[in-house]
This record gives sequence, C-alpha cells and structure tokens, in this order.
Amino acid sequence: MKTLSDKIEDFLRELKRRPQDYNMSEVIEELEDFSSMAVDLENELQEMKDTIDELEEE
Repeated sequence: MKTLSDKIEDFLRELKRRPQDYNMSEVIEELEDFSSMAVDLENELQEMKDTIDELEEE
C-alpha cells in the first residue's frame, strides 16, 4: 500500500510530465483529497497519542 507521501509524489511527477492531461479543477480536487487524507492521519495520530498518555497515567 502506498503512503500518502508516495501518492502525492506520484501525482506531482505525473502532473509535471503531462500537464496537458489535467485541468485545474482536477488538480484542485486531487489536492483536496490529499489534504483530507492528511487531516485524517493527523487526527488518528492525535487519538493514538491521547491513548498512550492515558495508558501511561494508569
């Protein structure tokens, strides 16, 4: 499974290689998807940190 970073790098590489294949709305949509994934990952990480903190307190 590709990481978010790998997906972003692949997309940017393809965009640089073939910009004519993309219109601005497609690019924005992809970036919004990546941003949403990043926010979800940040939230999951925070939940894990909170759980670890709670377990350490016990």
